[in-house]
Amino acid sequence: MLKVLSDYDANLLFATDTIVGQSYANALGLSGFIDMKAWYSTGVPLKKTLQATTINNAKVFNLEETLGSIEIGKKANFLLLKKSPLKDIEAYNSIEVVCMDGKPITRQSLSASN
Repeated sequence: MLKVLSDYDANLLFATDTIVGQSYANALGLSGFIDMKAWYSTGVPLKKTLQATTINNAKVFNLEETLGSIEIGKKANFLLLKKSPLKDIEAYNSIEVVCMDGKPITRQSLSASN
């Protein structure tokens, strides 16, 4: 069904508020990554996945003036990736830096082992 919605240019939105599988042990980031990989395996184009995780959500909540894309005057909330999410779904697992409110946070500092 997701592939059909994508093919018909439905406004896909992305959220990580659900568990994946039968376990409540998956962290939201991991569940989100698993969901993105499932989208890709069903044939949702990488560009649509990127839009669903960024600008589409901002537009639905009427926040596109301040969130959802990188532009002057917008809130600096973004991921700096080592790979392009338009070329490889695994790019979402190549996070170098998380930037929240313009403040950089390294991936390593977010590790549970720290």
